[in-house]
Amino acid sequence: MIALLDPASRHSRSIAVISTAMAVPARVLLPLVALGCTPLEAREQRPRRDACQGRRLEVPAVGFNLAEEVEGAGFVSAAVHSTLRRVADLGSNGVALVVAARLPDLGSNALEHRLRPDRETLRRLVERARQLGLRTLIVPHIWVEGGAWRGDIVRAGASADAFFARYRDYVGPLADDAEAACADAFSLGVELKALTADPEQERRFASLIADLRGRFHGLLTYSANWDEAAQVRFWSQLDLISVNGFFPLATSARPTAAELAAGAVAMMGQLDRLAVRFDRPLLLIEAGYKATTDNARRPWEWPTGAALPVDEQAQRRAYCALADALRATPRVVGALFWLIPTGTDRAAAPPFEPAWGFSPLGRAAEAEVRALAAWAREQRRSGRAVAPRANEQIRRRR
Repeated sequence: MIALLDPASRHSRSIAVISTAMAVPARVLLPLVALGCTPLEAREQRPRRDACQGRRLEVPAVGFNLAEEVEGAGFVSAAVHSTLRRVADLGSNGVALVVAARLPDLGSNALEHRLRPDRETLRRLVERARQLGLRTLIVPHIWVEGGAWRGDIVRAGASADAFFARYRDYVGPLADDAEAACADAFSLGVELKALTADPEQERRFASLIADLRGRFHGLLTYSANWDEAAQVRFWSQLDLISVNGFFPLATSARPTAAELAAGAVAMMGQLDRLAVRFDRPLLLIEAGYKATTDNARRPWEWPTGAALPVDEQAQRRAYCALADALRATPRVVGALFWLIPTGTDRAAAPPFEPAWGFSPLGRAAEAEVRALAAWAREQRRSGRAVAPRANEQIRRRR
């Protein structure tokens, strides 16, 4: 069954930004991939008439994460429109727009977000994406200077209050702009693993979610790291589970196709159990593999100062294993691949990422993405639908 959903992984994975038919019991009632479409409307803070008509994430969703090639300029460049066209031409139906704020170090609360796209820029991007058949998700990241990982941000007491206040100053206005642009979905954060593990922060996250619900009326989610998702305490307050799916697929440096397939099936099994546990559809909001031979062991890692040989076939094999496992896991309702820049010219100087980086465009792995997108498109044309129960339960709890 298919449904319509209506309304950046461990330490060193980074992006090189320039300028710095499975039967499911009726009682489960999750969006499924095999047979048809029905809307899953986003939870609303209060009864209202949504000014943005037809907001939804069609599933199975296949697409990409899009980040600025030149920070503060990429989203306003002419190249971004060509990139969106290229994404659509692959058969994609979704794109996550990656927005970033910077933190000087793990102990600082001086979150700098002045370079986020303004409202008009975001509106134009969302409008152009919709014209191309792409649903949009707005995803605010924190990038910590010096290579530290946002998942290691720890706060307590007054320091936690100060951090969350500053963080709300970042994501709140962005949610306002996403609402004005009629974006389809908004992620309240990315890989804040140490904070989501801390029971003290539960009330702070609940307050943030309530605030965002009042500002944004599309789908609301959170982008959990692959080894964080099971500990998140607030999935029941959101519309769908999103996971940055950089699970290891193998332990050997040169895994066989069978090893990759087994690793991908195991990963999807974990995700399927998570979807059942929280009674929510689950999206791989980030997934992908570098064009290196050993990309499946620690997919999140971003080697620094290394001139690695390019292995397009290893990247293709990892994509193939992931795609095959995804097709067989109905509760995992799609994948958005990591990562492409606003401009896709590999000859740009300096380049967005090394030749062995994540982007599959122009490589052998692009064919795997195209094939998965074609399969997803056929699934979305199927017949019957299952109405998800999740948001009906949310409404009863109001």
